[in-house]
Amino acid sequence: MLSRRKFLLSAGLTAACGLVLTGCKTGFKRKSYAGKNQQKPNVLFIILDDLNDWVGCLGGHPNAKTPNLDRFAAESMLFTSAYCTSPLCGPSRAAFLSGMRASTTGVYNNTDHYHEIIPDALNMPLFFKNNGYFSCGAGKIFHGMYPEYWHEFIPKSDRMYHAGEPKMNGTDIPGIFDWGALDVDDSEMDDYKMAQFAVDKLKAEHDKPFFLACGIYRPHAPWYAPKKYFDMHHIDKISMPIVKKDDLDDVPPAGVRVANLGYTKHVDAAGAAKKREAVQAYLASVTFADAQVGRVLKALDESPYKDNTIVVILGDHGLHLGEKNKWHKDSLWEESCRAPLMIRVPGMTEAGSVCERTVSFLDLYPTLLSLCGLDMPSHLEGRDITTILKDPDSEWNYPAVTQRRANQVTIRDSRWRYILYENGDEELYDHSKDPNEWHNLAADKKYDSVKEKLSLYIPK
Repeated sequence: MLSRRKFLLSAGLTAACGLVLTGCKTGFKRKSYAGKNQQKPNVLFIILDDLNDWVGCLGGHPNAKTPNLDRFAAESMLFTSAYCTSPLCGPSRAAFLSGMRASTTGVYNNTDHYHEIIPDALNMPLFFKNNGYFSCGAGKIFHGMYPEYWHEFIPKSDRMYHAGEPKMNGTDIPGIFDWGALDVDDSEMDDYKMAQFAVDKLKAEHDKPFFLACGIYRPHAPWYAPKKYFDMHHIDKISMPIVKKDDLDDVPPAGVRVANLGYTKHVDAAGAAKKREAVQAYLASVTFADAQVGRVLKALDESPYKDNTIVVILGDHGLHLGEKNKWHKDSLWEESCRAPLMIRVPGMTEAGSVCERTVSFLDLYPTLLSLCGLDMPSHLEGRDITTILKDPDSEWNYPAVTQRRANQVTIRDSRWRYILYENGDEELYDHSKDPNEWHNLAADKKYDSVKEKLSLYIPK
């Protein structure tokens, strides 16, 4: 059984470093486009959907197989305490791509259309487009397709996505919560094609710096992946996350309602065997997504742009697979709010460095502009983390703020998670003693000062 957030950073990064050393034995020589792309650094921005910490270098699951992400972690800075600003696809992406919180934009749900609510916002790809960059992207970047933000963009298709397709998992679980091994080649998958777009752009010659975004849809459900990735995760060897049966006993009613949203009751009804299948399918989808990221990174490494390209890889938010008795995202607990983040800045970040500072995805936009030497627009609400990129042990005392709906919020600093619901219900967890968030301390008066301090960061 797997303990939540049991980091195996040392072992994971050591193994990843071994992969890097092995991979260095190559006779490839990069062409040089000297003088054509040196005035500003390029940006490669890779987003994976619903990726939690089940990544080898983060140690979130012992069966995780992510050689490409692990290799990149050994070449970049790995953030172990990075948090989304909203625990749902649309609001999370709207926040880190606009540089504004949900409480500012009003984008709290996937049904809130970003371009209708804030039509003139200077979002990240548009800002780069308007400031001398070739802005291009493929796949799920925003929760919606907005070609006007780019010089060139191809959307993901809806193939193997909609709930109307035949169910493969043999359950009555509704919607797109389905899984199954596909007898297809990687090249038939949509994510392969999105990655190929990025590969092609990295092989092309550019006469100005580029902002290249690649959205990989997996491991978002449905967990369909080529059979070979399921074969890498034998069903009998799958470790299941620890689920505390009475975990919700000290959670207030508002939190229990959140736990019961999503697919929990349907997965519980399906039984233990189906839960194991679901975990296998998620792991297979993560490994498939990792392979597509690897193709893009390989293309960059073999291009003339490697030494002048900032690379950011992140998950848009996390995901529960039974923890806190929940099967879904969209909660204010650690599993939903925390996601992988890795950044490589040539000449700045130390290879294999690990940053344990608490950072927010809202910080990405201002940080990239700072690194690229672009003027900072006044609407950005995140913080420039360049100081941390230079030294991961730099002093940094800012907590991460995650908002769910209009009046639900959590504040996470290096030790505490405080949750406040719209009806006044509260939760407080001490991560120095309780990394699984099993013991709600909010009702204990001796922690009132902790709650008061963290409450100061709640957006007004």
